[in-house]
Amino acid sequence: YGAAIDIDARKQAEAALQESEGRFRALADAAPALIWQFGADGSLAYVNHRYAEVTGHALPELLPDGWRATIHPDDLPYLLAACGDALDDRAPFHVRVRVRAQAGAWRWFEAHFAPWFGQTGVYRGHVGIGIDITDGVQAEDALREADRRKDEFLAMLAHELRNPLAPISNAVQMLRCSDGR
Repeated sequence: YGAAIDIDARKQAEAALQESEGRFRALADAAPALIWQFGADGSLAYVNHRYAEVTGHALPELLPDGWRATIHPDDLPYLLAACGDALDDRAPFHVRVRVRAQAGAWRWFEAHFAPWFGQTGVYRGHVGIGIDITDGVQAEDALREADRRKDEFLAMLAHELRNPLAPISNAVQMLRCSDGR
């Protein structure tokens, strides 16, 4: 006796899954943004190649907790607290953080996180994307500095204009007094 089981449908489903996984990896690695996935336990499960390129770390160095070394020490506590709350609440969130780039400079990233639920509705973790906003942050800083300098200039100008006008005002006052008015 023998039995034959048709596994064509299963093989097709496996091929479709591999195709989908390959498409996701190609999209994630082609993206100019940093892309990652945290598992339901809060450990980093995936980062795209761009994350490794920006930070100068090999992918295995970043997983599961090596990514923490790439975040600015002043930003890490806030990021960890926000991640923890979002994981507990299964809620989306976003933050601005600095990431150490390969050359050692800090780059600003706007990071968006969203909960990820499997097909059955089971929470699988969070996925995220980080967009480099360093140029925008530097432009904001330059505008703030220009505004500060403008305020200083106007304060100095007002002070300097008051000083020469004081003797003239006093002389006019004295002239008025000499007329008997």
